[in-house]
Amino acid sequence: MHYTRFFKGLITLFALLLFPILSASADFSGVVYVDLNKNKQKDANEKGVTGVAVSDGLNVVLTGKDGNYRLPGTPQSRFIYITVPAGYRTVNRFYIKINEPSSDYNFGLTAFPLSKNKTVRFIQLADTEAGDDFGWVGPIRDYAANEEVSFIVHTGDICYEKGLNFHGRNVTGETMGVPVYYCVGNHDLVKGNYGEELFETNFGPPFYSFEAGNTHFIVTPMLAGDYQPSYNKEDVYRWMKNDLLQADPAKNVVIFNHNLLTMEENFIYGINENERINLNEHNLKAWIYGHWHSNYLIRHGNSGIISVCTAPPNKGGIDHSPENFPVYEINEKGDLTVHPRYNYLNNHFAAVSPVGNQCPVDQTNQLLISVNTYSTASPTEIAEYRIEGMKKWTALAEQTDWNWSGKYPASKLKKGVSYRISFRTKLKSGDTFTSMRNFVIPETSPKNQNPGDAGKEVLLLKWSVNAGSNIGMGSPIWSDGRLYVAAIDDYGQNNHLLAYDATTGDLLWKYRTENPVKNTICLEGDHLLATDEGGIAYAIDIKTGSPDWKKDLEIHNVPLLVTGGVVHNGVYYCGFGNYLSALDCKDGRVIWENSSWNGGEGTTSTMSVCGNTLVAGSNWRALYGHDLQTGAKKWEVSQAGIRYCNGTASWVEDTLFFAAERAIIKMDPASGTIYSAHPVPYDLQVASTPLVTDRMIVTGTSAEGVIAYERYSIKEIWKVKPGNSLIYTTPYSKPNA
Repeated sequence: MHYTRFFKGLITLFALLLFPILSASADFSGVVYVDLNKNKQKDANEKGVTGVAVSDGLNVVLTGKDGNYRLPGTPQSRFIYITVPAGYRTVNRFYIKINEPSSDYNFGLTAFPLSKNKTVRFIQLADTEAGDDFGWVGPIRDYAANEEVSFIVHTGDICYEKGLNFHGRNVTGETMGVPVYYCVGNHDLVKGNYGEELFETNFGPPFYSFEAGNTHFIVTPMLAGDYQPSYNKEDVYRWMKNDLLQADPAKNVVIFNHNLLTMEENFIYGINENERINLNEHNLKAWIYGHWHSNYLIRHGNSGIISVCTAPPNKGGIDHSPENFPVYEINEKGDLTVHPRYNYLNNHFAAVSPVGNQCPVDQTNQLLISVNTYSTASPTEIAEYRIEGMKKWTALAEQTDWNWSGKYPASKLKKGVSYRISFRTKLKSGDTFTSMRNFVIPETSPKNQNPGDAGKEVLLLKWSVNAGSNIGMGSPIWSDGRLYVAAIDDYGQNNHLLAYDATTGDLLWKYRTENPVKNTICLEGDHLLATDEGGIAYAIDIKTGSPDWKKDLEIHNVPLLVTGGVVHNGVYYCGFGNYLSALDCKDGRVIWENSSWNGGEGTTSTMSVCGNTLVAGSNWRALYGHDLQTGAKKWEVSQAGIRYCNGTASWVEDTLFFAAERAIIKMDPASGTIYSAHPVPYDLQVASTPLVTDRMIVTGTSAEGVIAYERYSIKEIWKVKPGNSLIYTTPYSKPNA
């Protein structure tokens, strides 16, 4: 009797323990239907939706003509979820947790025309790493509402428990007005029963798909991170294979992940030599990711596939990429465009010309009218002006996403007389804002000014032209009456090296580079030398604007290049890590190539030549000294915050002065010996080159403006703090920096 009760109890306990396993691998059935009254229940008059993909995390089936489905489930299944079809959004969620209090696994849909458009617009967020809202969420939500956005996708690093829970409450389909989808990043795998447990609580399954327009979008997770996930690459592969089998082969495919799969032309997702998915054969158009806190666009050979990485929308990028949220548009054919939307700007306006006595008049006697105007929540549709006495407003022409300009006959205005000019900006949302300035065309032209005349303002604007896109870390070069500039387009092809007549501002030539040139350009003889983000070095004939040679340094991995090159004695030193190279300026011949270090993040510093030492750096890693002739590594230094060195060094009296993370460093460039490392109470991860005088060291900071220190004691002398940044670029900087 005693043993009988014991074995009965043991059998009962075994059955209880086995029940979750049996239930997890049991059949699951339900219906996908149009929830007309949005009550989250299927009513008798509500019809099922056919052809919708439903998954248990491995198996994928399509709903029948009545919207019904049945799935076998697996022991690992934790969710039943659908591929939300184009033209719909879910009334509740696109997933249902297995064994949560629910009577069914039914999914209600409601019409959502924005995801049925032939051209679909969506927003990417990446690496927000925020557990609160410091003004960054609202402008994104407003843009989505104003610009008919189909969905928002976050490509990971929501970041730790606080960030995951904050986003789960505040950055959702309910709060943002459009569906919001999430990827697992390495910092989203947190402490728990398994790494993605908290992610699942807030956002559902770690891999899934949805559709909008003529595109099948696939969300995939980071495979490793701070804590071990319960899934592995095989799980993702087997589900993806089944997902693609059920997807319409005529649709485009776009994949979201926290990191880049490959730099190569073929995107292969596989687990061994025999089990591989060639995504090129499935009409892959783009791989969209984050992780690097940088703005990149890579064109993968002749495949037609692009990959896009973005800096965070709420803070500066690690390589000083400007904070932004990219806006994508993809049409029926899969043609995809990307443009950045900068955050935090509300009806911003600044007049470039005319303002006060800064009134450039060109050789044809035309007054330049130029303004910068921007609002995050809605693009500018019209910018116009009216000078007092004019009856009508005159439209300006759009030059870039910021700048609008035009010309007005200066002959209609009297010199030395004050005029009022009004400006009006109309946004696509319908909102309008205005501004007004006074100006006086000086009676004395800039070229006839006498610098010794204290009664006149010495500096007058002579000319202003728009380069057609933004400027990175590369300072313009003036030489022999010409001005050379590098203009960049983070997500497009408007990347150029340009030469202007320094007297008139007339464009002499323009050469399009394959990728943006984000840092220092150099002159050597008749060559303008530059290296683009993709590691292609150029030698441009300064007379014709044509390349005399190009050299591909062969980048095989991210991060891409943002380091500035330097010229010395006919040799061009350029590149980064294992493609840091010394090239002959005459023909691009490789003199030496570094093989002693690699890795880290891109650094915005420009390399320095100090005697026989080339000083180069890797952000988050170290500063390096190389023999100028052979490339051999002479020294490596990473202490005292030097591994977070972003700015270019100053070489003064055989001493290297530079700003590290939170210290002013003095170093011997020949040996790497640190003479002194003076801690300061400021974040110095900036691109500033210290100004060293006989008594001061002046440098910029991330959030506190410009600081001057006594040269020898490093005692603070003065500080000038300007207003808040318009756009945040220094790493992790945010309001109120």
